[in-house]
Amino acid sequence: MAVADNTNLKPSPDDFLTIIRRQQLGKLKIYLGPCPGVGKTYQMLVEGNRLRRQGVDVVIGYVEPHNRPETTAQIGELEIVPPLVAKYHGMTLKEMDLDGVLARKPTIALVDELAHTNTPQSRNRKRYEDVQDLLRAGINIIATVNIQHFESLYNIVEEVTGVKVKERVPDEIITQADQVVNIEVYDVGRKQPPPAPCADGGAIIAQQCADIVAKTQHGAQQQRNQKQPNPSAAIPL
Repeated sequence: MAVADNTNLKPSPDDFLTIIRRQQLGKLKIYLGPCPGVGKTYQMLVEGNRLRRQGVDVVIGYVEPHNRPETTAQIGELEIVPPLVAKYHGMTLKEMDLDGVLARKPTIALVDELAHTNTPQSRNRKRYEDVQDLLRAGINIIATVNIQHFESLYNIVEEVTGVKVKERVPDEIITQADQVVNIEVYDVGRKQPPPAPCADGGAIIAQQCADIVAKTQHGAQQQRNQKQPNPSAAIPL
């Protein structure tokens, strides 16, 4: 008997190509915090060193230790892709060398501060766009970002902390992440107290942080489930 003409059981070639491309993408892990100084970079470097000791090819694409000795110490023996040096408004700035990381093609690259705005000489305007290029090249990424930079929450963070947020990251970055680690204000065992705005509003922001992670990841999982073929769907003969 002929197979029934049921379009629901006939994914298009474009659907199959999407599946292939998704499998070829690198994986994204994000250390997410309620404010600066809570230990995101520190924890990212700790994980990078642990993976390196396990034999994984890990490099630092870009890290900003912010003159914190305990964070700088965690760089350890990790390979660093040398940053680009750019002149901007009379200042000398360092940027991630996107082409250098692509050419090195590690298994995992550590990339700090997703919300960072690149200098005009850079290929992309934002660092999260650099990360998207790396993911498309099949490089896995461990990155950091603060919750106040996300489009749907920056106004809440401004209200709680009184700090104006200039650099923004689309919420889709969280949706695309394969794993998100929510760094809470006091959970990293570091000696310094958190910055005052974080100490004052940290509990509120941390809850907002947890809520957006849960909401976006739930939505992302629903989208993935909808794109998967239904193995139980019978083909009428």
